[in-house]
Amino acid sequence: MATNGTPFQGRDSIVGPMVYRALTSTGSMQMILYTNAGDSLGNTSELTDIVDVSASGYARMTLGTGWTFTNGTFQYDNGDPDNIIWTNSSAGAWPLDVVGAAMISSTPYTGGTLFLLHFRDFSSPITLASGGSIEVDINTLVG
Repeated sequence: MATNGTPFQGRDSIVGPMVYRALTSTGSMQMILYTNAGDSLGNTSELTDIVDVSASGYARMTLGTGWTFTNGTFQYDNGDPDNIIWTNSSAGAWPLDVVGAAMISSTPYTGGTLFLLHFRDFSSPITLASGGSIEVDINTLVG
């Protein structure tokens, strides 16, 4: 037992729907790639700390409403494929290696602030050659 906490019921019924469904129903949650140095983000990181990719074939991806919540675990299923995929459409490699992916709010949620919701560095930076792709599993990112 515990003296405090957020039980599954609260996470499944309140936290998940209020955060994920509220943001995605308005098109306000996006997934992005970043080029920050590996292991440079942490608990105090904010969206302004993220260095977004700037390259041909890259755009921030708006997430849909396919969220479910079971025992405090969030899952994303918004069609086939569920994963977000970026493809380099330029003649050469992207100018900077991609270090990780993040979920952000893309329109102000409260007080005019945009938020960094989740981030995850890849196991190693990715040099994206012409025609190459990066695929991110949202469930792994938020897990």
